[in-house]
Amino acid sequence: MVDQPLKKPTFTRVGDIAPASRVNVYAQVVSMKSVIEIKRMDMDSIRICEAVVGDESGIVDVRLKDDQVDVCKEGETVIIRNARASVFKGHIRIELDIWAKIEKSKDKTIKTVKKANNISSVEYEAVKIRKYDNQIKMFPNLQKCRCTRHRIQKK
Repeated sequence: MVDQPLKKPTFTRVGDIAPASRVNVYAQVVSMKSVIEIKRMDMDSIRICEAVVGDESGIVDVRLKDDQVDVCKEGETVIIRNARASVFKGHIRIELDIWAKIEKSKDKTIKTVKKANNISSVEYEAVKIRKYDNQIKMFPNLQKCRCTRHRIQKK
């Protein structure tokens, strides 16, 4: 087996995040909700917190677990690497799973955050692309979409 050299991560802006993708972003922690502690069946406890992070292009919801909660503090700039952008209850959010990493940024700071562009407020829905195809993609819930490539179904 030949070892391939590691690639440097490409960082995107918060406003360019698409559902069902892996993202790397520099973001400032705008707010954090209260930490919830959940007991598992094996009596271990998990700490979960919902946070809002953003940059110059917009803000997005983030779900943090255990040690990731301690890294985030309001007003600090963080680096989120290899996080999953998923759709939960029709709205996009970033989830940090076992392959993702979050840490405080030492070299880059974000001065302004565009709070008016909340990409988590856009509602998404699953739509089949072709009539006899089982392929499903996520599209914004556009009521007046006239695109011929796909058809948006009204809820």
